[in-house]
Amino acid sequence: MASVILSHEHVREKKVMFGLITRYEYSPTGSVLRLDYKACGASTGETLRNALEKGVDELKSALKSKKLEFVDIGSMQLAVCQSADHNFVALQLESYYGFMYHPVSEVIIFENDDACEVLSLLS
Repeated sequence: MASVILSHEHVREKKVMFGLITRYEYSPTGSVLRLDYKACGASTGETLRNALEKGVDELKSALKSKKLEFVDIGSMQLAVCQSADHNFVALQLESYYGFMYHPVSEVIIFENDDACEVLSLLS
């Protein structure tokens, strides 16, 4: 996921604290990116996987129509990289096996109004 996000045209690296700390920003707004994880069970994971494979519109309609249940510990997790101002979000679904989480979907990136809408539907 990191390589896809870092290669995005609107994401830049910024050194702070005399070059000791590296952070990443969404360049149109200068907003800092952060990575969160939302764990879920198999049924919610399958709903998310199907929606992510079908594209932006299908993901939005799936998020609107179904109540997704996120838990503390689950067999799947949704990696969410978002900007602090909610104008950028990248999503990737991961499944737990072999004592690690492994990606099961492509990285999907939303910007501007689409990102705000997706983040509001995920919370």
